Amino acid sequence: MIRHAVRLLLFAPCLALAQPSAQSPAEPLVWLNRMAEAAQTLDYSGTFVFQSGTRSETSRVAHALEGGREIERLEVLDGTPREIVRENDEVRCYLPDVKRVLVEKRVRGRSFPALVASGAQALAAHYAVRTGGVERVAGHEAQLVVLDAKDAWRYSHRLWAEVRSGLILKAQILDDRQRLVEQFTFTQLAIGGAVDRSELQSRQQALAGEWQTEDLSIAGGAEVASGWRLRDGVPGFAKTHEMRRLLRKDGVPVTHLVFSDGLAAVSVFIAPPDAESSRKPWSSAQGAINVHTRMLAGHVVTVLGEVPPATAMKIANGIEYRKP
Repeated sequence: MIRHAVRLLLFAPCLALAQPSAQSPAEPLVWLNRMAEAAQTLDYSGTFVFQSGTRSETSRVAHALEGGREIERLEVLDGTPREIVRENDEVRCYLPDVKRVLVEKRVRGRSFPALVASGAQALAAHYAVRTGGVERVAGHEAQLVVLDAKDAWRYSHRLWAEVRSGLILKAQILDDRQRLVEQFTFTQLAIGGAVDRSELQSRQQALAGEWQTEDLSIAGGAEVASGWRLRDGVPGFAKTHEMRRLLRKDGVPVTHLVFSDGLAAVSVFIAPPDAESSRKPWSSAQGAINVHTRMLAGHVVTVLGEVPPATAMKIANGIEYRKP
Protein backbone atom coordinates (compact mmCIF):
# COMPACT_ATOMS: atom_id res chain seq x y z
CA MET A 1 0.00 0.00 0.00
CA ILE A 2 2.94 2.37 0.56
CA ARG A 3 3.85 1.80 -3.09
CA HIS A 4 0.28 2.78 -3.99
CA ALA A 5 0.60 5.98 -1.95
CA VAL A 6 3.82 6.73 -3.78
CA ARG A 7 1.97 6.35 -7.10
CA LEU A 8 -0.68 8.81 -5.93
CA LEU A 9 1.98 11.33 -5.03
CA LEU A 10 3.51 11.10 -8.52
CA PHE A 11 0.36 12.70 -9.97
CA ALA A 12 2.96 14.40 -12.19
CA PRO A 13 13.60 21.34 -25.99
CA CYS A 14 15.16 24.20 -24.07
CA LEU A 15 13.32 27.47 -24.57
CA ALA A 16 15.01 30.68 -25.62
CA LEU A 17 13.99 33.06 -22.87
CA ALA A 18 13.79 36.82 -23.22
CA GLN A 19 16.39 38.72 -21.21
CA PRO A 20 14.84 40.23 -18.08
CA SER A 21 14.43 43.97 -17.92
CA ALA A 22 15.24 46.10 -14.88
CA GLN A 23 12.84 45.22 -12.08
CA SER A 24 12.32 45.83 -8.39
CA PRO A 25 13.25 42.91 -6.10
CA ALA A 26 9.61 42.68 -5.02
CA GLU A 27 8.16 42.22 -8.52
CA PRO A 28 8.80 38.46 -8.97
CA LEU A 29 7.60 37.78 -5.41
CA VAL A 30 4.35 39.58 -6.22
CA TRP A 31 3.91 37.22 -9.16
CA LEU A 32 4.53 34.18 -6.95
CA ASN A 33 1.90 35.33 -4.45
CA ARG A 34 -0.54 35.87 -7.33
CA MET A 35 0.12 32.29 -8.50
CA ALA A 36 -0.61 30.90 -5.03
CA GLU A 37 -3.86 32.84 -4.71
CA ALA A 38 -5.09 32.20 -8.27
CA ALA A 39 -4.93 28.41 -7.99
CA GLN A 40 -7.14 28.49 -4.88
CA THR A 41 -9.67 31.18 -5.76
CA LEU A 42 -10.27 31.13 -9.52
CA ASP A 43 -12.79 29.11 -11.49
CA TYR A 44 -11.03 27.35 -14.37
CA SER A 45 -11.08 24.19 -16.46
CA GLY A 46 -8.65 22.80 -18.97
CA THR A 47 -6.41 20.04 -20.24
CA PHE A 48 -2.72 19.77 -19.40
CA VAL A 49 0.17 17.47 -20.30
CA PHE A 50 2.80 16.18 -17.88
CA GLN A 51 6.16 15.20 -19.42
CA SER A 52 9.14 13.51 -17.79
CA GLY A 53 11.78 11.90 -19.98
CA THR A 54 9.98 9.67 -22.46
CA ARG A 55 6.86 9.51 -20.28
CA SER A 56 3.88 11.78 -20.88
CA GLU A 57 0.41 11.89 -19.38
CA THR A 58 -2.63 13.99 -20.26
CA SER A 59 -5.13 15.08 -17.62
CA ARG A 60 -8.20 17.26 -17.41
CA VAL A 61 -8.82 19.52 -14.41
CA ALA A 62 -11.79 21.63 -13.31
CA HIS A 63 -11.75 23.94 -10.29
CA ALA A 64 -14.41 26.18 -8.76
CA LEU A 65 -15.60 27.88 -5.60
CA GLU A 66 -19.22 27.09 -4.72
CA GLY A 67 -20.83 28.51 -1.61
CA GLY A 68 -17.52 28.84 0.17
CA ARG A 69 -16.41 25.34 -0.84
CA GLU A 70 -13.36 24.74 -3.00
CA ILE A 71 -14.09 21.89 -5.44
CA GLU A 72 -11.64 20.32 -7.84
CA ARG A 73 -11.83 17.33 -10.15
CA LEU A 74 -8.83 15.78 -11.90
CA GLU A 75 -9.17 13.01 -14.48
CA VAL A 76 -6.17 11.22 -15.97
CA LEU A 77 -6.93 10.63 -19.65
CA ASP A 78 -4.06 8.26 -20.52
CA GLY A 79 -3.34 4.73 -19.36
CA THR A 80 -4.98 3.33 -16.24
CA PRO A 81 -8.16 5.33 -15.43
CA ARG A 82 -7.86 7.55 -12.35
CA GLU A 83 -10.10 10.30 -11.06
CA ILE A 84 -9.56 12.55 -8.04
CA VAL A 85 -12.30 14.74 -6.62
CA ARG A 86 -11.48 17.17 -3.82
CA GLU A 87 -13.91 19.24 -1.75
CA ASN A 88 -11.96 21.56 0.54
CA ASP A 89 -9.55 19.16 2.29
CA GLU A 90 -11.42 15.88 1.64
CA VAL A 91 -10.00 13.93 -1.28
CA ARG A 92 -11.61 10.95 -3.03
CA CYS A 93 -9.54 8.95 -5.49
CA TYR A 94 -11.56 6.67 -7.79
CA LEU A 95 -9.70 3.66 -9.23
CA PRO A 96 -12.07 1.93 -11.70
CA ASP A 97 -9.64 -0.84 -12.68
CA VAL A 98 -9.61 -2.23 -9.13
CA LYS A 99 -13.08 -0.91 -8.14
CA ARG A 100 -11.83 1.03 -5.14
CA VAL A 101 -12.35 4.51 -3.70
CA LEU A 102 -9.63 5.95 -1.47
CA VAL A 103 -10.69 8.70 0.93
CA GLU A 104 -8.31 10.91 2.87
CA LYS A 105 -7.39 14.45 3.84
CA ARG A 106 -5.37 16.57 1.45
CA VAL A 107 -1.61 16.54 1.96
CA ARG A 108 0.33 19.58 0.79
CA GLY A 109 2.39 18.75 -2.28
CA ARG A 110 2.90 19.77 -5.86
CA SER A 111 -0.41 19.63 -7.72
CA PHE A 112 -0.50 21.51 -11.01
CA PRO A 113 -1.42 24.34 -11.28
CA ALA A 114 -1.33 24.82 -7.47
CA LEU A 115 2.45 24.58 -7.24
CA VAL A 116 3.29 27.60 -5.08
CA ALA A 117 2.41 27.89 -1.39
CA SER A 118 1.34 31.17 0.16
CA GLY A 119 4.05 33.30 1.75
CA ALA A 120 6.29 33.30 -1.31
CA GLN A 121 8.68 35.80 0.27
CA ALA A 122 10.44 32.93 2.05
CA LEU A 123 11.42 31.41 -1.30
CA ALA A 124 13.89 34.24 -1.91
CA ALA A 125 16.17 32.82 0.78
CA HIS A 126 16.86 29.68 -1.25
CA TYR A 127 16.03 30.68 -4.83
CA ALA A 128 17.26 33.57 -6.96
CA VAL A 129 13.91 34.84 -8.20
CA ARG A 130 13.45 37.07 -11.25
CA THR A 131 10.95 37.72 -14.00
CA GLY A 132 11.66 36.88 -17.62
CA GLY A 133 9.73 37.65 -20.78
CA VAL A 134 6.06 37.36 -21.70
CA GLU A 135 5.20 34.34 -23.87
CA ARG A 136 2.08 32.61 -25.15
CA VAL A 137 0.92 29.37 -23.55
CA ALA A 138 -2.33 27.63 -24.59
CA GLY A 139 -3.48 30.83 -26.30
CA HIS A 140 -2.89 33.03 -23.24
CA GLU A 141 -0.23 35.66 -22.53
CA ALA A 142 2.02 34.35 -19.75
CA GLN A 143 4.67 36.03 -17.60
CA LEU A 144 7.76 33.90 -16.96
CA VAL A 145 9.13 33.79 -13.40
CA VAL A 146 12.54 32.14 -12.95
CA LEU A 147 13.58 30.50 -9.67
CA ASP A 148 17.22 29.41 -9.76
CA ALA A 149 18.27 27.26 -6.81
CA LYS A 150 20.96 28.88 -4.66
CA ASP A 151 22.29 25.51 -3.50
CA ALA A 152 22.42 21.87 -4.58
CA TRP A 153 19.62 20.77 -2.24
CA ARG A 154 16.80 21.74 -4.60
CA TYR A 155 15.93 22.00 -8.29
CA SER A 156 15.50 25.21 -10.27
CA HIS A 157 12.05 26.10 -11.58
CA ARG A 158 10.46 28.04 -14.41
CA LEU A 159 6.84 29.15 -13.97
CA TRP A 160 4.63 30.86 -16.55
CA ALA A 161 1.64 32.76 -15.09
CA GLU A 162 -1.35 34.06 -17.05
CA VAL A 163 -0.85 37.82 -17.06
CA ARG A 164 -4.39 38.81 -15.98
CA SER A 165 -5.15 36.19 -13.35
CA GLY A 166 -1.76 34.90 -12.19
CA LEU A 167 -2.76 31.25 -12.75
CA ILE A 168 0.20 29.01 -13.62
CA LEU A 169 -0.07 27.83 -17.23
CA LYS A 170 3.26 26.05 -17.54
CA ALA A 171 5.91 24.79 -15.13
CA GLN A 172 9.36 23.30 -15.61
CA ILE A 173 11.85 21.69 -13.24
CA LEU A 174 15.53 21.88 -14.21
CA ASP A 175 18.56 20.12 -12.73
CA ASP A 176 21.87 21.70 -11.71
CA ARG A 177 22.96 21.76 -15.37
CA GLN A 178 19.76 23.53 -16.40
CA ARG A 179 18.51 20.40 -18.16
CA LEU A 180 14.75 19.88 -18.28
CA VAL A 181 13.66 17.19 -15.81
CA GLU A 182 9.88 17.49 -15.99
CA GLN A 183 7.21 19.82 -17.33
CA PHE A 184 3.51 20.57 -16.91
CA THR A 185 1.76 22.67 -19.54
CA PHE A 186 -1.84 23.52 -20.32
CA THR A 187 -2.85 22.81 -23.90
CA GLN A 188 -6.39 24.17 -23.48
CA LEU A 189 -7.71 26.37 -20.68
CA ALA A 190 -10.73 28.51 -19.81
CA ILE A 191 -10.32 30.94 -16.89
CA GLY A 192 -13.25 32.66 -15.19
CA GLY A 193 -16.92 32.30 -15.90
CA ALA A 194 -19.04 29.48 -14.56
CA VAL A 195 -17.53 26.00 -14.65
CA ASP A 196 -20.14 23.45 -15.74
CA ARG A 197 -21.25 21.50 -12.65
CA SER A 198 -20.83 18.23 -14.54
CA GLU A 199 -17.10 18.93 -14.85
CA LEU A 200 -16.80 18.96 -11.05
CA GLN A 201 -18.75 15.77 -10.40
CA SER A 202 -17.22 12.32 -10.40
CA ARG A 203 -18.03 10.27 -13.47
CA GLN A 204 -17.38 7.14 -11.42
CA GLN A 205 -19.53 7.94 -8.39
CA ALA A 206 -22.66 6.23 -9.75
CA LEU A 207 -20.72 2.98 -10.10
CA ALA A 208 -18.70 3.38 -6.92
CA GLY A 209 -21.56 2.32 -4.65
CA GLU A 210 -20.52 -1.28 -5.29
CA TRP A 211 -16.80 -0.59 -4.92
CA GLN A 212 -14.62 -0.97 -1.85
CA THR A 213 -14.15 2.34 -0.03
CA GLU A 214 -11.09 2.82 2.16
CA ASP A 215 -10.44 5.73 4.50
CA LEU A 216 -6.67 6.17 4.61
CA SER A 217 -6.63 8.86 7.30
CA ILE A 218 -6.39 8.07 10.99
CA ALA A 219 -5.19 11.30 12.56
CA GLY A 220 -3.26 14.26 11.36
CA GLY A 221 -2.37 17.90 11.70
CA ALA A 222 0.47 20.08 12.80
CA GLU A 223 0.11 18.99 16.45
CA VAL A 224 0.30 15.21 15.95
CA ALA A 225 3.45 14.00 17.71
CA SER A 226 4.68 10.52 16.80
CA GLY A 227 8.20 10.95 18.17
CA TRP A 228 9.73 10.85 14.70
CA ARG A 229 11.60 14.00 13.74
CA LEU A 230 14.24 15.37 11.38
CA ARG A 231 17.41 15.91 13.39
CA ASP A 232 19.72 17.31 10.72
CA GLY A 233 17.50 18.93 8.12
CA VAL A 234 17.95 20.58 4.75
CA PRO A 235 18.07 24.40 4.76
CA GLY A 236 14.66 25.87 4.01
CA PHE A 237 12.66 22.65 4.46
CA ALA A 238 10.24 22.77 7.40
CA LYS A 239 7.66 20.23 8.56
CA THR A 240 4.20 21.17 7.30
CA HIS A 241 2.20 18.02 8.12
CA GLU A 242 2.39 14.95 10.33
CA MET A 243 -0.27 12.26 10.22
CA ARG A 244 -0.96 8.55 10.53
CA ARG A 245 -2.39 6.81 7.47
CA LEU A 246 -3.72 3.36 6.61
CA LEU A 247 -1.61 2.53 3.57
CA ARG A 248 -0.89 -1.17 4.18
CA LYS A 249 -2.97 -4.26 3.57
CA ASP A 250 -2.23 -5.56 7.08
CA GLY A 251 -3.79 -2.46 8.66
CA VAL A 252 -0.59 -1.31 10.38
CA PRO A 253 -0.61 2.52 10.50
CA VAL A 254 2.08 4.41 8.63
CA THR A 255 3.49 7.66 9.99
CA HIS A 256 3.66 10.29 7.24
CA LEU A 257 5.70 13.48 7.63
CA VAL A 258 5.77 16.24 5.00
CA PHE A 259 8.55 18.81 4.65
CA SER A 260 8.49 21.74 2.21
CA ASP A 261 10.48 24.83 1.27
CA GLY A 262 7.33 26.45 -0.14
CA LEU A 263 7.85 25.02 -3.61
CA ALA A 264 9.32 21.52 -3.35
CA ALA A 265 7.69 18.98 -1.01
CA VAL A 266 9.17 15.82 0.50
CA SER A 267 7.18 12.99 2.11
CA VAL A 268 8.63 10.65 4.73
CA PHE A 269 6.81 7.35 5.36
CA ILE A 270 7.74 5.38 8.50
CA ALA A 271 6.39 1.93 9.41
CA PRO A 272 7.50 -1.47 10.69
CA PRO A 273 8.72 -3.73 7.86
CA ASP A 274 6.29 -6.04 6.12
CA ALA A 275 6.85 -9.00 3.79
CA GLU A 276 7.60 -6.67 0.85
CA SER A 277 10.10 -4.48 2.69
CA SER A 278 13.80 -4.49 1.91
CA ARG A 279 16.14 -4.45 4.91
CA LYS A 280 18.88 -2.86 2.83
CA PRO A 281 19.03 0.84 1.85
CA TRP A 282 17.99 1.52 -1.72
CA SER A 283 17.32 4.49 -3.98
CA SER A 284 15.33 5.05 -7.16
CA ALA A 285 14.31 7.94 -9.41
CA GLN A 286 11.53 8.79 -11.83
CA GLY A 287 11.91 12.19 -13.43
CA ALA A 288 12.19 14.79 -10.67
CA ILE A 289 10.99 12.30 -8.03
CA ASN A 290 13.74 10.68 -5.98
CA VAL A 291 13.19 7.95 -3.39
CA HIS A 292 15.54 6.73 -0.67
CA THR A 293 14.75 4.01 1.88
CA ARG A 294 16.63 2.77 4.95
CA MET A 295 16.01 0.83 8.15
CA LEU A 296 15.97 2.67 11.49
CA ALA A 297 15.00 1.41 14.94
CA GLY A 298 13.09 -1.54 13.50
CA HIS A 299 11.20 0.65 11.03
CA VAL A 300 11.42 1.29 7.30
CA VAL A 301 11.98 4.97 6.51
CA THR A 302 11.02 5.92 2.94
CA VAL A 303 11.69 9.44 1.66
CA LEU A 304 10.04 10.60 -1.57
CA GLY A 305 10.00 14.03 -3.17
CA GLU A 306 10.76 16.31 -6.10
CA VAL A 307 14.29 16.99 -4.88
CA PRO A 308 17.78 15.89 -5.99
CA PRO A 309 18.99 12.43 -4.87
CA ALA A 310 21.37 13.86 -2.25
CA THR A 311 18.49 15.74 -0.61
CA ALA A 312 16.32 12.63 -0.31
CA MET A 313 19.27 10.74 1.19
CA LYS A 314 20.12 13.53 3.65
CA ILE A 315 16.55 13.70 4.91
CA ALA A 316 16.38 9.91 5.26
CA ASN A 317 19.63 9.85 7.22
CA GLY A 318 18.47 12.75 9.41
CA ILE A 319 15.28 11.08 10.65
CA GLU A 320 15.40 9.92 14.27
CA TYR A 321 12.98 8.74 16.95
CA ARG A 322 12.55 10.33 20.36
CA LYS A 323 9.80 9.14 22.65
CA PRO A 324 7.16 11.90 23.00
